[in-house]
Amino acid sequence: MRSYFSTILDDMFTAKRTLRGALMPADLAPVCEYKTYPRMESLTLPPVRPLTMPLGEALSARRSRMSTRGHTGCSPEVLSDLLGHALRITRNMHRPYPSGGAHYPIETYAIGSVLEGAERNAYHYVPTHTLERLWKVSHEQYRSCIIDPDVPEDAFLIVFTATWERTQKKYGDFAYHLATLEGGHMAQNIALVATALGLAAQPLCGVNVERISSVLDLDYREQPFYGVLICNEPA
Repeated sequence: MRSYFSTILDDMFTAKRTLRGALMPADLAPVCEYKTYPRMESLTLPPVRPLTMPLGEALSARRSRMSTRGHTGCSPEVLSDLLGHALRITRNMHRPYPSGGAHYPIETYAIGSVLEGAERNAYHYVPTHTLERLWKVSHEQYRSCIIDPDVPEDAFLIVFTATWERTQKKYGDFAYHLATLEGGHMAQNIALVATALGLAAQPLCGVNVERISSVLDLDYREQPFYGVLICNEPA
């Protein structure tokens, strides 16, 4: 069986290989793409509310941590604030984090106890600020996505996946580095906003990419590589 990174390097980068070099002019490469699931239920999230915690306080208070308290999901308002401040398109098709060539190769999903009063589900976040409900997931499927055995039972996992070809069309092999850097910026946004909202956030590289791909029904052109676990703030 071919390894995860062999798939990335051998299947995706079939054009002339370069390092930090563009394969086509910026005006010819597609910009600001994102994925949608038109056959799935689309949930319009509430308007994003201003954060009451100053940035300096959020930076000082931010910690990577999990909660042992029971998590029953976020309210639509809190989930809207979390995803909206961290990830949504703001103005002129830009987002609140940098992306190489403004190609935005990272897609965002959520798996587990995401919304209060709802069953465990898999969702896809569209950066126009809508949430697409994909399908139900079992507790076993949620747990199988995370390698750490000590994660809370009723949290949810925000998953970042990379569609490498969006950036590869311009940057060649350097697209891999750009996508992983972008995921880091996105995770920090999530962590800071979660802190301001009183949520615990734990960035995780210890995710099972094969299981996540299976739960989200992804093909070889899109690979999970990073996650952030979200749950209630520890007492």
